Amino acid sequence: MLAGMSLFDAINNCFTNLSTGGMSVKNDNIGAYNSTAITIITIVLMTIGGTSFLVHYNALKGRVLDVFRDIQFQAMIIIVVVFSILLLTVSKFTTLNSVFFVVSALSCTGSNTVPISTMTGWTDFSKVLLSVAMIIGMAAGSTSGALKLIRIVTLVKGIYWEILKILSPEGSVIHRKIAGKTVQDAEIKEAGSYTVLYLVIIFITWLVFMAYGYGGVDSLFEITSAQGNVGLSVSITSPTMPSIPEILLIIGMWLGRIEIIPALVLFKAGFDLFRRFKA
Repeated sequence: MLAGMSLFDAINNCFTNLSTGGMSVKNDNIGAYNSTAITIITIVLMTIGGTSFLVHYNALKGRVLDVFRDIQFQAMIIIVVVFSILLLTVSKFTTLNSVFFVVSALSCTGSNTVPISTMTGWTDFSKVLLSVAMIIGMAAGSTSGALKLIRIVTLVKGIYWEILKILSPEGSVIHRKIAGKTVQDAEIKEAGSYTVLYLVIIFITWLVFMAYGYGGVDSLFEITSAQGNVGLSVSITSPTMPSIPEILLIIGMWLGRIEIIPALVLFKAGFDLFRRFKA
């Protein structure tokens, strides 16, 4: 409200961005307000929404420095800085817009300052970069979607430990820790298997979209946005799109929200029940 929003708009935009929902009471979303202050406030809200609730709890308990010690928060800062610089370098975005869209994509909020479908600065590089951000997501234990940063950190560390193991003398003990916590084989396996499963679903949906004549980069952007529960769009998603791609987007949004495995358990239980009745 202090930045110039009405009470109604302020309440709705606060709710939707803090919960990384991204919907807005304006057709042009945050861009409708044409305000630098509102854009910055929205970036802060999206970042808070994409940060682990445990980090929030520690901060509220007075342990503010724990926020910066959190491995997922550190990874988020690195990705936002690197991706924003890359986006600024290869597009016609301003610095503020670059940071805004990276945070919006990474936090899986989907808020925008300029509709992507009408932005001349949206090169294929920009779309692929943001697609990667929408696949990664922010912190586990937050309202963010997609893979989550802890899985990415675990995978990267796991690869490093495996290389270290190969290069080390036989019998060497490799200490595997993330943020002081010992990482077990099961955790690395879970991060790897879930990531592969997540990407396989994107790949299958991507093939179907291209079979329907949609461009490769635009299809990838739309699919990663849906499966990551983001909501940014290059205007493929519309009331007039073919039924099969639309159904796949619906399934992708559902799978992305419940993290796939519960859906597979449900399908297996249903299949087993069907076989039992059939027998």
